[in-house]
Amino acid sequence: MRAGGFLYALQGATPNPPGDNSQFWRYDPRTGVWTTLAEHPRRQSGGGALAWAGGDIIYALSGASGKFWGYHIAADSWSSLADTPAPVQNGGCLAWAGGDFLYGMRGSDTTTFWRYSISANTWVGRAPVPEAPASGASLVWTGGDSLYATRGNGTRTFWRYDVSLNSWEVLPNATLNFDAGGGLAWDGGNWLYGVRGNNSPWAASYDLMAGSWPYLPDAPWDVGSGGGVAWLSGGLYLLRGQSTTHFGVYRPGFLPGRVYLPMVAGASE
Repeated sequence: MRAGGFLYALQGATPNPPGDNSQFWRYDPRTGVWTTLAEHPRRQSGGGALAWAGGDIIYALSGASGKFWGYHIAADSWSSLADTPAPVQNGGCLAWAGGDFLYGMRGSDTTTFWRYSISANTWVGRAPVPEAPASGASLVWTGGDSLYATRGNGTRTFWRYDVSLNSWEVLPNATLNFDAGGGLAWDGGNWLYGVRGNNSPWAASYDLMAGSWPYLPDAPWDVGSGGGVAWLSGGLYLLRGQSTTHFGVYRPGFLPGRVYLPMVAGASE
């Protein structure tokens, strides 16, 4: 997840962890260095998600629970916030949509959708998601009045949520069957970028103006559970997941016909 000029990553569930906490890291693209930060207070599981609202706090849904946390960037510390109304499971997502509000999908094979007020520290229900999201679901704000979402669960289902109208629109299917480790990232302009997950290297981009899904070159390795994508400084950064430390960046070219440069692999095991 991007916050300011850095990327942040939260360790997922691992077998036989040394404790109940989860490791938390920051990546500086200018130096290529990862820094270990204060551990998250709770071990993560399916449905954990991060979102940044432009200030000093990174917000974190804790998978397999209703716990909600804030990471204070300047102090390098965590604090507990209001629990979600029900536990979050696989398919849980979180996104800022400008101003005072974050939006979240519960996942857990439910259509539950919430709005969180930063100032009031409260959750309220919003219009249900059209179908229950599961592993590979994602939720992305594109800077206006819209959030875009994938259902995951091995489907190509793709939606748009109108913030002002509190309504969902079913869009034409994506070209990828999003599943565990898959997700979307917005480049700050006209493009969404997505990876499929489900132990696959497939990737695609979505043209917000044209409503089409051009393919991208494959990732350098299969992406699976625990994978993630984020856009920063002109590149799509990608964690492989699957209990590996593989990390890479894809930098699209801006030549006629949308010609793309190859993926460049970053840190490895």
